[in-house]
Amino acid sequence: MLRSLTAVSSTFVATGSSNPRALSPQRLAARAEGLFETIEVVEDPALALARGRSLAAPDGYVLVTGSLYFLADLASREEAVHR
Repeated sequence: MLRSLTAVSSTFVATGSSNPRALSPQRLAARAEGLFETIEVVEDPALALARGRSLAAPDGYVLVTGSLYFLADLASREEAVHR
């Protein structure tokens, strides 16, 4: 899967999920080594999304991948930020 993502970006931001079975951000980043030009580890999913947005060009996009648990983590955090 990681190799497939290199077709759309040379930058990878690794983060985690609240699911206890999820890889740690550090282990995920280690698996991405050698595939991407730039790899960053951001522990908090919402901060990782913010970092991705800051790395994207003004008219660029951020691709978020992961489990439904990860997406739920992001959604609940985004909702809390916008209250």
